[in-house]
Amino acid sequence: MKKIIFLFVFILAASIFLSFVNPFTRSIILGKRINCLVMGVDSISSGRHSDVILILSYNPKKRFLDVISVPRDTRISLPGLSIRKINQIYAYKYRQSKNDKDAAIFLRDEMANMFGMEIPYYFQLDFDGFKRIINAIGGVRVRVEQVPDLVSSNTFISSGEVVLDGELALSYVRERIGDRADLDRILKQQEFLCEMFHKAGTHHILFGLPEIFSLLRNCVNTNLGLWDILTSLYEFKDFRISDIRLQSLPGRPRGYYWLLDAAGVQKAFTLVLEGEVPDTGQIYTYSDVVVEIFNASDISGAAGHMRKVFVEKGFDVVKIGAYGAGSHYRKTVVIDRLGQPEKARSVADTIGTKIVLTKLDETRGVDVSVIIGEDLKELRQIWSK
Repeated sequence: MKKIIFLFVFILAASIFLSFVNPFTRSIILGKRINCLVMGVDSISSGRHSDVILILSYNPKKRFLDVISVPRDTRISLPGLSIRKINQIYAYKYRQSKNDKDAAIFLRDEMANMFGMEIPYYFQLDFDGFKRIINAIGGVRVRVEQVPDLVSSNTFISSGEVVLDGELALSYVRERIGDRADLDRILKQQEFLCEMFHKAGTHHILFGLPEIFSLLRNCVNTNLGLWDILTSLYEFKDFRISDIRLQSLPGRPRGYYWLLDAAGVQKAFTLVLEGEVPDTGQIYTYSDVVVEIFNASDISGAAGHMRKVFVEKGFDVVKIGAYGAGSHYRKTVVIDRLGQPEKARSVADTIGTKIVLTKLDETRGVDVSVIIGEDLKELRQIWSK
């Protein structure tokens, strides 16, 4: 009995000690923002590229996570280097050192300099590690469109809610089809990430912890320690999807590049670091939520039908229409226009979609934009009830 008491006291004392000497845990205790760069890396004969780049910024005081997707084709210019795309930074350093840790740190430092923010932590894994971690947590549940998704290896994912194992999950988040391939892929990656965080916050994850820790040690390059990972899992306990804000760096495509909108990028990071963007304006109307709806699907009359549902729910719909000739979305997207994700979330909950993005644009005169995608047939079963 004395040995058990001694062991308990020792573990408790060690936990308290680590909580105060460990920078990551101390930041959470003190409510200091934590920034981390997440990299998903491919492995091909010509080298290694950062196929997925995410900036995660966590506010412990509000228990709120910001996720910023960085398009891999983002045009950049680094003094003294013939690098034109942001995903080539990792590849350049890896060719020099043949070391994933060096490449990850190099990309993290360049991103910190580029966007003027401190990013102390990095987390890099390759595709095989991704698949094994997804399998270890028991897969991730996603909703796919009415028409089955064709993924790599000629595998079909059936419609509706599906639990994806590691192999299917990798194919799902990497799929690129059509003229909106990269943008659609970012949407799917962000939705998948939300579901993965939700899964990590449930008690079911406890059963896979031994295997997960083993995989993190062998398949991941990171400067987060075991105690940091344990702290994160506890911090994200009962974490809700509504506690996550998703953004993608604003810009426009030109040829093979994504050209950043400097003013839009500044607003995006101001929203993350300050919690709000000055001078976004306030919309005065009879409703707390002002919405515009655009139909980017082949479903005739979808915007008008959705407008009726929204008006019944008390939303003020000020504009409906088609979303540009020849432009199609595979998934319905709800966009927060003024940095008020709770309003966008209320709209998303009404129609049954989980994809909520923040894309600041006060000139539109609305709180929320809705772009209807081809998955409306599935969603209609929810919001038509």
